[in-house]
Amino acid sequence: CGDDCRRVRELLECAGLPVDPPRDLSVDRWLELMALDKKVADGRLRLVLLRDIGRAVVTDDFDRALLEEVLETAGKRAVDAG
Repeated sequence: CGDDCRRVRELLECAGLPVDPPRDLSVDRWLELMALDKKVADGRLRLVLLRDIGRAVVTDDFDRALLEEVLETAGKRAVDAG
């Protein structure tokens, strides 16, 4: 995590917002819940991806396998940290 990542995490923590994912969600459950999001259009999941602080893009053009890998890694980190 670089400087920007640390800054955002600290700001979220100061605001009392969660910064770690729930420990008990599987990748499949994450994807089920994400499919209910208002950004889903025509059955396609769209993500808000940060290019930089203050620069976000909403897209459905992403690598599904990479998304699953990120969710899996985040889940493992949450369990390890807990």
